[in-house]
Amino acid sequence: MEKVWNSDDLLPKKFKSIMKITLLFLILGILHVSADTYAQKAQVTVEVKSGTFYDVVSEIEKQTEFMFFYKSEDIDNSKQVDIQVKNRQVTDVLNELLKNTNLTYRISGKHITILKKDAVQQQKKKISGIVTDPDGIPVIGANVVIKGTTVGTVTDLDGKFSLDAANNDILSFSYIGYAEQEIEVGNRTLFNVKLAEDYKALEEVVVVGYGTMLKRNLSTSVGSVDSEKLLERPNATNVFQGLAGKVAGVNIALNSGAPGGSPAIKIRGIGSLNSSNTPLYVVDGVVGVDPDQIDPNIVQSIDILKDATSSSIYGARGANGVVVITTKEGKKNTTNISYNTVLSAGTLARKVDVLNAEEALDVFKCAYEAQPGRIAPHLDPSNMFTHKNDLFNPDGTPKYDTDWQDAVTRTAFSHQHSLSFSGGSDKLTAVANVSYKDNQGIMLETYKRQLNAFINVGWDLKEWFHLQAMLNVGSSNARNSENAISRYTLEALPFLPIQYEDGTYSRKGDYPGAEDTENPVRILKERKNIDKNQYTLANVIGTFKITSWLKLTTSFSRQDGSYINSSYNPSTLFGYGDTQKGKAEKAHRNTMSWTNEDYLTFDKSWNKHNLNVVAGASWYYSKTEKSELGAENFFDDYFEYNNMGVGTVRSKVGSDYTDNKMNSYYARINYNFDNRYLLGASFREDGSSRFGLNNQYGFFPSFSAAWRVSNENFFENAKKVIDDMKVRLSYGG
Repeated sequence: MEKVWNSDDLLPKKFKSIMKITLLFLILGILHVSADTYAQKAQVTVEVKSGTFYDVVSEIEKQTEFMFFYKSEDIDNSKQVDIQVKNRQVTDVLNELLKNTNLTYRISGKHITILKKDAVQQQKKKISGIVTDPDGIPVIGANVVIKGTTVGTVTDLDGKFSLDAANNDILSFSYIGYAEQEIEVGNRTLFNVKLAEDYKALEEVVVVGYGTMLKRNLSTSVGSVDSEKLLERPNATNVFQGLAGKVAGVNIALNSGAPGGSPAIKIRGIGSLNSSNTPLYVVDGVVGVDPDQIDPNIVQSIDILKDATSSSIYGARGANGVVVITTKEGKKNTTNISYNTVLSAGTLARKVDVLNAEEALDVFKCAYEAQPGRIAPHLDPSNMFTHKNDLFNPDGTPKYDTDWQDAVTRTAFSHQHSLSFSGGSDKLTAVANVSYKDNQGIMLETYKRQLNAFINVGWDLKEWFHLQAMLNVGSSNARNSENAISRYTLEALPFLPIQYEDGTYSRKGDYPGAEDTENPVRILKERKNIDKNQYTLANVIGTFKITSWLKLTTSFSRQDGSYINSSYNPSTLFGYGDTQKGKAEKAHRNTMSWTNEDYLTFDKSWNKHNLNVVAGASWYYSKTEKSELGAENFFDDYFEYNNMGVGTVRSKVGSDYTDNKMNSYYARINYNFDNRYLLGASFREDGSSRFGLNNQYGFFPSFSAAWRVSNENFFENAKKVIDDMKVRLSYGG
């Protein structure tokens, strides 16, 4: 017998353990030597005259791989620094920079920490603890940060944390919805922190036209849903599937079974029998956005302006209600990376009860025998139609019993992925998201795939100026089924196979006297109908804080879209492309629109009064270019719609161009006395190129009033049963 040697047979276990430990220390030693070597070899050239500490540090970071860490309050940035060195080691520059100061430095790998000399003597120690809510339940993901630094951690699944800190460090504990707490470390090593609710943060804020308001102070009808509720349905492919059933007066129905199909949304019923009932969609102040382009994972909240009073500030376009979508923003002094994935399977929910093969043949038999002397073809010995022996036994019984509903459907497996990053510093916040969806349809060969990227950056350039920039880009690719495929499936003859033994597809006309239509499975597999869509949405918002009660907001947005529909019916497909010898069509649509909004916001409170006024103007422009081409009579099906010049017959040629312009002026006034009596009024004047020449401007006023009964003294006893009660009256035109 051949002996196979193994290293385990040669080395004692104790010796192998020693080797592993030695190897570990050897690797660590190499890494340490590598880091020290880099610190010794790294050289910089610094020419800073009448500069600051930050100028020198920035130069070192630009020219090397070093990264600096320090407390802002330790640095005297008003002190002028003059350093001019060429090809010197980083340590030489640091020694010169920190000369005659109370600061020193530490180099660890490629990290340089600047700290006070007395802090060097401060011994770091391991501290730990648990963070809970007011009910004692552990808080997962709470931020624990050493104040004034970027050093920190987050609590685990049990609300626990641990990190290194010095006695003079101050710990900051924070979490969304709770008040921030600060605790000095001192001589303690164990911390049990109970967070208190931040009642100011818990006040629900809703987004209305050109601003926000506390929901309790609204005198109009607005429904709101936050991101957590939207994502309660993890397999939702768009924002409205997650919204269904969560807002009173809003009906959301999925009218399409196509993969990634968009639901139809109706706000307070149907407003028109002849015109569209689709509401106006507003995303971060951008009017007219296609909601299918917005990934649910980037949505912070959705506010629905349901009545005429709340939506009238958007004028004629808000006649069917307004859906305001607010995207997520980064949080200051935090960093978060998340990845979500959803795997799902879909099947046909319910099948229609149809005849089986024997029952269908009985119907044919009875139909023929209703006229004396006639015999059904499959029972007539003299009628030897082409596929009789393929379909029937000698006694006329069927060889096949096909369930066509099973034949055209499948178990559809879909997957969605979303990778998000959010974070920020004192003056800069950012959110970035990349998502991908691959949704299979339950009908054979159908699918929709979508890739989307989103970024939202906020920057406090000055105390009086905030800049917000958002970009959303993406593309989708979908294959659709024939609209009549369901009817063809239910009408297909169950005694026909999907394919005969030679691989050819069956057709209804294979049975004499039956209506001749194409095999539904073959239609799904061979007919192509592809939708491709690319889109871009960009928005820049600048907010100027003129005073504590007056600010100016100006924004500019642009939307671009490119849509292509390509279809091909091969020459082998009966009733689709056989008589035309192949039929190809292509439709292309390009859209572009831009919007400029400029408005002032006045918000001032005194004594028991609060007055909020918004006034502004907007300019809107859009254009659409369309073209379409059709070709027939292909000598081969190979080219499909990719080379329509091969088709010798032009069946369709066309193009179109439209553009629209709008100029609007609007204002809204809300008055609140003692959080009890609320008054509101708004108006908008729209001038549109779509209006008639003699009536190019439309005026849309609204008025509202509300009484918060629950804030009256006489209602105190009733609050044990009713938390909040409001009587509201509104009118909008």
